[in-house]
Amino acid sequence: MKRRIKVGLLEKKACGGCFERLKETAVSNELLDNIEFLDIIKGDEKADFVLVQGGVLSSSQKKLLEKISRAKKKLILFGSCAIDPNFILGIKNIRSAGEIGSVFSSICGCPPSNDEIGELLKSLILSKTIPKISWPVCNECSENEIKCLLLKGEECDGPNTLGGCEVLCPKYDKSCKGCRTRLEKKEIR
Repeated sequence: MKRRIKVGLLEKKACGGCFERLKETAVSNELLDNIEFLDIIKGDEKADFVLVQGGVLSSSQKKLLEKISRAKKKLILFGSCAIDPNFILGIKNIRSAGEIGSVFSSICGCPPSNDEIGELLKSLILSKTIPKISWPVCNECSENEIKCLLLKGEECDGPNTLGGCEVLCPKYDKSCKGCRTRLEKKEIR
């Protein structure tokens, strides 16, 4: 059953690309009739779900996330910077929102693909389980008959990186740089 949901957006240390893609996807999938986007920073606490983009640097950001978690809001880590900001951004002393509050779900990518965002939004609207991805990029190279870059003697982070990217880099003979987060992270989608 379709319902109207309120999705809070909370931007931390990141480039902003994930939320731009989110808004584009919501428009292109004609989901705006079922979603109201709220700005959590402005104190709007009526959200059913809170999407966090980026890593947490300051104590005020940490306090806000703790408040959201105490209010039992469903926290969704949105994009690779939110899931593993230290690895992706390379900034010391930056933390994932998942280290501070309880995580309902997450979606990786830099930014996440339109298809994944569409599936996430539809799952939230329809109260369905959000699909999980648990394989490395290498699996997708094999499925798409892309010759392994490691076997060519090139560096590639595909074995350590969560799949789901449709092997965008290896497809064009570029090595995987790990933009979808490391495979061993527990909170990945």
